[in-house]
Amino acid sequence: MIRRLTTPVLLVAFLGMASSGLMMLVVDQPSFTLRMHPVHKVFGILLVAAVGVHLFTQAATLRRHLKAPAARSVAGLVLTLLVICYALAWMNPVGSEQAQQLDDMARRIEAGEAWEAPKPASPTGQAPGPGLEQKSCDAQGGGR
Repeated sequence: MIRRLTTPVLLVAFLGMASSGLMMLVVDQPSFTLRMHPVHKVFGILLVAAVGVHLFTQAATLRRHLKAPAARSVAGLVLTLLVICYALAWMNPVGSEQAQQLDDMARRIEAGEAWEAPKPASPTGQAPGPGLEQKSCDAQGGGR
């Protein structure tokens, strides 16, 4: 019974992880990545849980597969790639101030709070009123 339930959960969790991950890869905007991150996290947790159940129920079959030298070689190569990717990510740190800002922003977005960029203040500290917008010399005819 558990095996019959694990397969559909694996399928849907994989589709959720793969589609959100591919969308974040294609739409290369940090704001989009932050919006997709909760989806990616939820389906990632589901995928890890379903894979754990699948590995537990299929342990004997997996051991049998890994007896073949080709399967062990491919698994070793993919594991090596994983270690290299983690090492490269670890060796590329983000400054602590930048990391804090990104973490705070991500926390607000995941909590459903809209993030707005700070608005630049005018030199007097107050926003210009109607008709009081600052104009350049060229716009006033004082240019060349």
